Amino acid sequence: MPSASGTRAASPWPPSTPFLPLRSPEVACVVAGFRSGDEVAAAARWSEAALPDEAWADLDGVAERA
Repeated sequence: MPSASGTRAASPWPPSTPFLPLRSPEVACVVAGFRSGDEVAAAARWSEAALPDEAWADLDGVAERA
């Protein structure tokens, strides 16, 4: 996804999607539904991923335009 500098952030979307709503002070939690053990395992890996500030800035920009 393009950043403010015109480059692309290095982070993929899936690891960030459960956490983007939590950046809003109005959101207390996110409840995710999993269909398989593989999805649970992937979410566990994503929860440990550190997303760079540039990726969050890109995602915040997308959320503001939505």
